[in-house]
Amino acid sequence: MHLHGGKLHRFFLQVAFFVMVRNGDAHLKNCEVLCRPDEDLWLAPMFEVVTASIYEYTRYQGGGPPLEDRTLALKLFAGRHQARTYFFAEEFHDFGCPICGVTRPAQVLAAIAHAMEHTLPEARSDGADAGRSA
Repeated sequence: MHLHGGKLHRFFLQVAFFVMVRNGDAHLKNCEVLCRPDEDLWLAPMFEVVTASIYEYTRYQGGGPPLEDRTLALKLFAGRHQARTYFFAEEFHDFGCPICGVTRPAQVLAAIAHAMEHTLPEARSDGADAGRSA
């Protein structure tokens, strides 16, 4: 059993979304596969999607400048020397086209960015409204 075309495209969307919202704690276990006997496999809806970019840390116990963690729990490609940093468009292309069968990964990334651009102002106002009602 394995995931077929459209479902691999959805997997690409999930991984791209994890990266674009800076969900540094995303693991493959956050991309669950569901199945029933004698049926095809499919991806579960996304869960545990939280941006980690709001958290800062210091490298030294005594202090130092605050740093933002720019690493992922998830590696895009297997291998000991593969990076855990956030991916660039070229890496998404290398993952999306041959591995997930996405013909235009840049368009997928642009669509996610567009949705985020329109959603973030609304999310900011939700936070402001919540603070007023408390």
